[in-house]
Amino acid sequence: MGDVTVTGNASLTNNCRIDGTLWVGGTVKADSSPHIGGNLQSGGQVTIQSTVRISGYLATAAGLTVLDGKSVANLKTIGTVHGEIYTAASTLPLPAVAAPAVPTPETTGAETSWGAWLKSIAVGAGAPSWSAALQTKPGCVLSTSTVGTAKLTVTGNTVVDATGAACPTVTLQGLAIDLKADLTLKVNALGSTNGLKVTASDGRPHKLTIVAGSGSGSLIRLVGPTSIDPQVTANLTSSGTVQIDGSTDLTGTIRASRLVTSGAVTVHATGGA
Repeated sequence: MGDVTVTGNASLTNNCRIDGTLWVGGTVKADSSPHIGGNLQSGGQVTIQSTVRISGYLATAAGLTVLDGKSVANLKTIGTVHGEIYTAASTLPLPAVAAPAVPTPETTGAETSWGAWLKSIAVGAGAPSWSAALQTKPGCVLSTSTVGTAKLTVTGNTVVDATGAACPTVTLQGLAIDLKADLTLKVNALGSTNGLKVTASDGRPHKLTIVAGSGSGSLIRLVGPTSIDPQVTANLTSSGTVQIDGSTDLTGTIRASRLVTSGAVTVHATGGA
């Protein structure tokens, strides 16, 4: 795992690192110093800076441009691409261009609504009666002020469905989540602000699955610092965009129609360093 599948376009910059293979149906633009630990395969134009590092091969069906004037022939010599370079790939298995299907979460466990989940957190935290999570309409923000705690502990496999909660976007604000079981969030769109820290204090492997919507406007956006315990496999799927900004470290997979990264973003393969 650690692979990233993008059916539209991908933009990588700064110190983004993907341990696995990056599959892109559309165009790829990579500048500064991203590192792809596997292969880069694209059905569209690939535009890169020579400071990018690709440990596998590079294959594009629509041509390759080097931003800083290095020749394509020199990319292997200077270490930009360690494998072969295919600039008119037709026989390699390039990615499909259909929007990624929104999967049925693999997690087994109790399914609950967004409102009921927020209320259970607030009750467990002893939140004051005026807290938003204890109201009939709890809103779309999960934060200390809404549920009475900045640290959530998940003790049983839980699937939270926020798609019918009148929430165009669910916002996680400055949270720490301790997983002692699997957690799945089904949303129309999700934004994490002011940092997100996910731990597995029991030392056992768990899953954090975020599935966003069924339209091109669906979005998963993580604004760092985002830190996810290596014991937690993070699976992010959006029929629209996955955007990761700022310092981020996660282990798992990403599937989206469009991928945008900036900052020190690392996607580790499961079991990788």
